[in-house]
Amino acid sequence: MTIWFVSGFRRLGPLLRLVADRDHEVLHPSLRLPFFTRVAGFLRADVVHCVGGGGSWRFALLLRFFRLLGKKIVVQWIGTDVMALAKAPGPVRRSIAGLAGIHVADLGQLADELKKAGVDAEVLPLAVDLPARPARPGPDRKLEKVLTYIPEGRENFYLAPEHLEIWKKFPGVRFLVAGHKGGGRFFSEAPSNVEFLGTRDGISRAIWDSVQAYVRLTVHDGLSLMIVEALARGKQAVWSTAWPGCLFAAGAAGVERVLKRFLASGVPFNRKGRESALKTFDPAALRKRYYAMYERLTINDRR
Repeated sequence: MTIWFVSGFRRLGPLLRLVADRDHEVLHPSLRLPFFTRVAGFLRADVVHCVGGGGSWRFALLLRFFRLLGKKIVVQWIGTDVMALAKAPGPVRRSIAGLAGIHVADLGQLADELKKAGVDAEVLPLAVDLPARPARPGPDRKLEKVLTYIPEGRENFYLAPEHLEIWKKFPGVRFLVAGHKGGGRFFSEAPSNVEFLGTRDGISRAIWDSVQAYVRLTVHDGLSLMIVEALARGKQAVWSTAWPGCLFAAGAAGVERVLKRFLASGVPFNRKGRESALKTFDPAALRKRYYAMYERLTINDRR
């Protein structure tokens, strides 16, 4: 079976590695292959797997093009793509819903939102690279550093003003901000206990080892890969989306309550979160689920 992946999602590598084996050829436009090799690969593909979608006529027409070429289609919805679909005109939503053979979402909440938009979706998370050496349980730690993520250009979506409130109320805690260089309209008056890590991809193991918690606040979300990494490392994860092993906080007030508790009694190792992440993203189990999905999608062609 040949699977052609279509995605603008930057961290697709773990999924490509998960699916590829001698029985499942994986192709993606970013792979460094000669042009005609890529064209030939696309033409022989049994399945087109779109990671990320949207609510545009352009996306609907792209799916129609794949169908005209006889391709079976999977659309894997992630985060803000679901918001875009919900706002799309009814004919666009119905077209996208009908053109894909299978729709999947990485969170139950996203599947519920898709249902309201007229799309029936299964829940199937994206693959992630878990830490090579998952953390082991240890004693409670003093709250000293907290990691968060606010990408440049999306400060409002990641609730930057609420983060500022939190930082100013906890001057004894150091906050590390990934994805941003600091300054600008939002952070020109950030307090001295905030360190901006810049826009580089990935967080080093040394940084993860130095923090006791990860905080993520957004207007809307899919399953965050940084949340998964935090949980796999046994870190406390405070998130504006409910998920096993995370502490739910809808905004600044909720985060402040959690941080005050940590300051008073210490930060425990997140055993439940670690177990949840390792179970949900176990490569062998996840691989079986993807293969079963592709099998269901193509089985009628072999009868």
